[in-house]
Amino acid sequence: MFVFAFRKIRAAAGVLFAIGALVLFAAGAFAAGSTGTTAGDAQTLRVVQFCDPQYGMRKLPAEVARFEQAVRQCNALAPDLVLIAGDLVNNAADKKQVAAFLETVKKIKAPVVLTAGNHDLPDPVTDAGLARYRRYFGDDFVSREVKGRLFVSFNAQLFRRPSSAKHPQEQAEQERHLRKLRETLAGAKSRALPVVVMGHVPPFVSSVDEKDTMFALPKRWRTELLKLFKDAGVFIWCSGHTHRTHRNDLDGIALLNGETTSWNFDKHPYGFRLITIQPDNSFSWEFVPVKGQNLDETNAPSVLPPATLDDFRHGLFAHYMFFGDSFRWKHTAGSTPYADGSPVKSLDELANAFDVEDIAALADAARAQYVVFTVFHANMNLLYPSKVMGAVLPAHTAKRDVITALYHALRHYGIRLVLYFHPTDAHDLSPDDYAKLTGHPFGKGDPKNRRTLPNAGRLAGDAAQWNNFINDLMAEVVERYGDKIAGFFIDGGLPSYLDAPRLRQTVKSRNPALWLVQNAGNRRDFADGANNEDPFRPPYPATAWMRSAVITDDWSATANGLGKMNFNPELAYRYLVLQTGVKNRHGGGAVWSFGPYAAGRWEPGVRPFCEQLGRYVRRHETTIFGTEPSSSWPVRERQPLLGTKTVALTSKDGKRTYLHIFAPPPPNRPLVLPAPADGRKFTTAKLAPARIGKTGDTTAAGNAKTAAGKPAGSTVFTLKQTATGGLEITPPAKFRWDDLDTVLVLE
Repeated sequence: MFVFAFRKIRAAAGVLFAIGALVLFAAGAFAAGSTGTTAGDAQTLRVVQFCDPQYGMRKLPAEVARFEQAVRQCNALAPDLVLIAGDLVNNAADKKQVAAFLETVKKIKAPVVLTAGNHDLPDPVTDAGLARYRRYFGDDFVSREVKGRLFVSFNAQLFRRPSSAKHPQEQAEQERHLRKLRETLAGAKSRALPVVVMGHVPPFVSSVDEKDTMFALPKRWRTELLKLFKDAGVFIWCSGHTHRTHRNDLDGIALLNGETTSWNFDKHPYGFRLITIQPDNSFSWEFVPVKGQNLDETNAPSVLPPATLDDFRHGLFAHYMFFGDSFRWKHTAGSTPYADGSPVKSLDELANAFDVEDIAALADAARAQYVVFTVFHANMNLLYPSKVMGAVLPAHTAKRDVITALYHALRHYGIRLVLYFHPTDAHDLSPDDYAKLTGHPFGKGDPKNRRTLPNAGRLAGDAAQWNNFINDLMAEVVERYGDKIAGFFIDGGLPSYLDAPRLRQTVKSRNPALWLVQNAGNRRDFADGANNEDPFRPPYPATAWMRSAVITDDWSATANGLGKMNFNPELAYRYLVLQTGVKNRHGGGAVWSFGPYAAGRWEPGVRPFCEQLGRYVRRHETTIFGTEPSSSWPVRERQPLLGTKTVALTSKDGKRTYLHIFAPPPPNRPLVLPAPADGRKFTTAKLAPARIGKTGDTTAAGNAKTAAGKPAGSTVFTLKQTATGGLEITPPAKFRWDDLDTVLVLE
């Protein structure tokens, strides 16, 4: 570790190691203050983010062992800078904890910046507490330049309460700190320096408008600091404190809370984050798990249990592709670009720029049960190091194993991975590559005219070489990832030259639990299910097949993406419910399609769409996931969403029917249902419980509630049978229906 001053302090409790000025930069390598660089000097920068080592939180020896292992892994990554986002110890007055932490930090072989956590300072902050922190850990305000960016560590503990008027020492330090922060950021802005800030407490956890809680800054300081940081060109805010992993993006600032090595309240494995910042300040935020940890301790299994297609109701579909020098797709046209529209220049650049943690967090925010992801697409550039492809077309295989990285990221949330595989994608290859893989010349024709490109007829009757190759490739994928994935999404239409039964046998003989979904078809000798990718348009008909729908301009992120959303999360939520209720459905439900940019950004509108959709799904997920179509009021195939007033779903045991009400009756009128198709008799109706957030707390469903504010499940409706065998369901007095979906439990 690089330090200016390191000295031993002998204390009554033993030998205490302390850092007199823990600026932690190599003398000569970094000088205090301005270095004269500007934003134009920016280079690729690798930063490790540790959160809450918190020595002494539970078992000190275990915490030391985990953090020291994390430090060894950090050193192997050779970062340019290490950030430790507060709660360095559990009790700053415990000299044993402080000594152990400082001894570990000595072993970091890169410049280190710390920030003060709530366990490192007293509450309220006092002069004595600050003096102790500065004596052990260094200044509580640090600003340093690294490779054309300014890093600022500020003391978030000074901003934990809306007003410090009753605590004069804290208030005085708060005012001095704020002046220093404004001066530093003004200097960075005058030089056009991009800024990364670090403060232990995040501005918010889920929403900028959320109420004040112990887990985030109060609204007063949240608003002021976010405005200050936005104006100053801050693009990353690193925090800790919550012991939960979450990322939010607001006004161009990415708010990053990573895993800890002490205790993760959300059951994530122990670990840290590697932030790789590109010269244009796009960045990836990659999870690095601590090796050797006991995964059972975090409830994150090393392998998720098998799941059938019928188990799934809700998914996301992410296209991430490099086309390269393809015959059909000239140069990089069509490849996934960076957010600013600039092209990715190579397959390895694209693979290295994929932010697996960002897409996993977004899938969790959307409450997706699975993610479909492209192993390859046009021009067959594989996002993992393939020996099969490498033996024929070595330029078509990436060095980074994106698939394994994505699996680990999704596994933390219990989300399954499905791989997109296109077994007839040779038509997108260059003429030379096409000949190598198929044994045929590419053929004549105008390369700009798709109709003259190779098709099924060109390989008919002589496709042995292609079938051998594609089965070898599929075998490699299954053997490599078979215990990590749920199945395959198979594109391409399965033309006659493809030996589809053989391809199925290649998969099933290696892992019978993997399921095969055929896009735009359902061959009985191949598929376990099917997907419908017809344009998703009004009146939005239901389908017994899986339904994939593009929410933005295209299946993948585009250079000119304008944030045009094809439909809103309210419609997506209702369609998900409708799909779940289709009689004789195959499974898979609804899967929403889009793609990330390289280096972890999204087209405008994608993240808010997923987050809002996830809130709706979580609110009623127990009445959607794990249910079956109702035989009492079945949803017919091709039934349009527009005009559907109710959708009925049934619990697995058949004892409860969940009635989702999209179009409630007029005020003071009962809800009238036709007679149950299966003749079932219902005697009770009550409001279904609804979850709030991710904690499992319940309330009356949505905003549907009585004036008395009765708890969930206790709001009972009057139910009576009509002369025709139908039902009349009357709400209690002053009941207000949910505008989106009121859910009743019928028994």
